[in-house]
Amino acid sequence: MENIKRITWKEFLSSFDISNHRYPDNFYVEDTGEEGVYRIELSAHEVVRLEPTIYVKDADNGVVVDREGNEFQITDWNDDIPVYVFVSLNKHFQYYPVYPYYSFEGDLYD
Repeated sequence: MENIKRITWKEFLSSFDISNHRYPDNFYVEDTGEEGVYRIELSAHEVVRLEPTIYVKDADNGVVVDREGNEFQITDWNDDIPVYVFVSLNKHFQYYPVYPYYSFEGDLYD
């Protein structure tokens, strides 16, 4: 357990480039008021379930492993924080990210 890096949800999820992700229309999509830009709200645990490059090694202690084999302990694992993706709709009726990274509550300027 000595090679595990201890970080928060926000630190961990901020490192993921989601620019190539696509979101089907079964997610609740909220209009942002900006033309053609919508917002999808996910929970941090939902992101982990949807992200194929993350493996949950120890759900009791919040230990996850990324694609490269790096282990992280999410220090606020039990806080299922909201995570936002700002998206637009493409011609195939799939939502794709407008920004390459997840957004968080403190990042929103409504």
